[in-house]
Amino acid sequence: MLIPEVLLIVASFCDPSSYLPCTQVCRQWCDIFTPYVWKTVDDNKTPWTRLLRPHATDNPKLFNAPAHLAHAHHIRHLFIAERWLLSTAISSSISNLESIVFGGRFNEWTYPSKVSQLEVVPSDVTVPGTIFYIPPNKSLSKLYKRIMTLRSQLCWQLVFNNPGLRSIEFKSATSTPTFWGFKSITEDAAAEAYLLQEFSRLTQVQHLELGKGIIEFVLPRLGRLFPYIKTYVCPTVSLLEMDLTALDACSTLRTLTFHCAIRVPHLRSILKAFSGLQHLTLGGTLLGSSPGVSDEIIEHSSLQTLVAVRFSDFVTGKVRFTGLKKLTLPGLDHRGLKEALDVLPSLEYLSLSSYVDGGYVSGIQELASFTRDFLLQVFFCPTGRENPTIARFVSSMPHLVRLHLGAATGDLVSELGRTCRSLEWVHFDIKKPCYQEMNQLFVECPRLTHFLGEGHEVLSGDVLREPYWTCLGLQELHCAIRGVPRLTLAQENILDRMNYESRTKPETEDELEAVNKRTESYSVQRQVYQQLALLTELTYLDIGFRQFSRGDLPERYAGEFDGGLCYRGRSGSIFSGCLELSLLSGLFKLATLTQLRTIGFQGVDHRIGLPEMLWMVARWPMKRVLGMEGYYVREGDPDPQQEPQLQAFMRLFPSLD
Repeated sequence: MLIPEVLLIVASFCDPSSYLPCTQVCRQWCDIFTPYVWKTVDDNKTPWTRLLRPHATDNPKLFNAPAHLAHAHHIRHLFIAERWLLSTAISSSISNLESIVFGGRFNEWTYPSKVSQLEVVPSDVTVPGTIFYIPPNKSLSKLYKRIMTLRSQLCWQLVFNNPGLRSIEFKSATSTPTFWGFKSITEDAAAEAYLLQEFSRLTQVQHLELGKGIIEFVLPRLGRLFPYIKTYVCPTVSLLEMDLTALDACSTLRTLTFHCAIRVPHLRSILKAFSGLQHLTLGGTLLGSSPGVSDEIIEHSSLQTLVAVRFSDFVTGKVRFTGLKKLTLPGLDHRGLKEALDVLPSLEYLSLSSYVDGGYVSGIQELASFTRDFLLQVFFCPTGRENPTIARFVSSMPHLVRLHLGAATGDLVSELGRTCRSLEWVHFDIKKPCYQEMNQLFVECPRLTHFLGEGHEVLSGDVLREPYWTCLGLQELHCAIRGVPRLTLAQENILDRMNYESRTKPETEDELEAVNKRTESYSVQRQVYQQLALLTELTYLDIGFRQFSRGDLPERYAGEFDGGLCYRGRSGSIFSGCLELSLLSGLFKLATLTQLRTIGFQGVDHRIGLPEMLWMVARWPMKRVLGMEGYYVREGDPDPQQEPQLQAFMRLFPSLD
């Protein structure tokens, strides 16, 4: 039997799903693991749907909730999705919570058999219903208002019963209100006094997620009520309207998120009050300022991350973020991009969902004076359109480390090689070949570790011409190698026939020409393989074609003399002038790639046979093969000793359907 100290160490490494089975081992294990089982209770997930209900799918109108939770004193994190758990938590006197989430639909009024239970406020609920604002809407029934009031009382009673709370979240799964908001202070001073008294006991709170009706009371008093607050989220989808003229200063708030529209004056007041704010998300529209707003420019130096809908609103609202490092926007045009880079001197990370350059000529003309060097290190804009003006911006980004674009031009690739010598991670697609520019990128960017995308191609002659590639730390590479001298289909058939007849010396002019051509081809290919063999850190190597297909050869299949060769080009086009991928052509030189997990050669006119398959399995720890559509085995091949290895290789690519 393990001693308790050892069991406690074991418990600290277990995942939540393992705690319950551990309690069933013996009494000692039950005593040790029970607190871990009950530490986090979520009535919307297993095992609580089974432990707290006889059946997970029980209809609430037929389900009798337990009056008390036997191990309530162990609960530290509580997620409530049903009203019955809310009532049970109150009656169980839970008072040691560290976090609480109200995240259900709470549609108890749809079950008539339960309505009678909502007529009387439980004796242990002291939160008065008078602190809530109940809409005078005549279309709302008295019963609905009563249910909403009692539910609001219960949830806030549970909150106020747990002064050690560090996180409080009110989520809503419906478009209609789930809880009543608080009365305005102008309506009821007594309600304000009560709330200030109760909130003053929640001194440990660090995270809040409160919606409309509550945020109007809490946000202006955030610094006064919560001395350790770090994050605040407003999940509402409507316009935030409140008086922020007396907003309390709060230096501890670091993250603020609004999923609703707010006005520029509100934002200005918030930035003034929250001097330590580092991360701001505005998921809704930032509405323009109204007449009479101060012309004072608000400068906020602590903000590091901004997520917004439109950046121009901050410029017109006279808000400046001198220390901003990360900006995320749905989109910009070339004017907006220039404006953003001009007013954000510390920007290092820019993520756009889309970018529109407004036309090549007009865009370049407007950027003629754009010569400043920026600190930008990460630029994400995975749009599918080619944007020629991006190259102009890149020319001013010498510190760029990561780049993700949907499509790129040859001008951009050239500019990357000329300017961005610190590039490490690159992803974009090329629709028109730019062989020399691509090769130059590998020469000029020694820090490259990931180079992915479609349409990447280089010529074998460029690869073998000095200066050679310097990015020897590449881990992921997708780039096809073209321009390799290869035999014609007729010449391959001639050599296959000679091999089948066990002849090495040519007897005819056609055979002599084919042998000489193969010698030339192997010489070039082995030199290319020798260069690829220097990339010893590769885990992903794809030299195939998957998009923008430009293959011009007819489909080819395994023939009479191809014993064991894979089918070539069963779907799409075949590309000539590529590496042959046979051991004789130099594939064996890639034995240095001891970490290779994925190899791809879709669309390549390869000659991979059984020896190549077995060699790959023996040399590389591969997990995937991209580009194999099938294989052909001549009668008698392979031998029984090779069969297990061949099967291991075949499991690495999708089966034919």
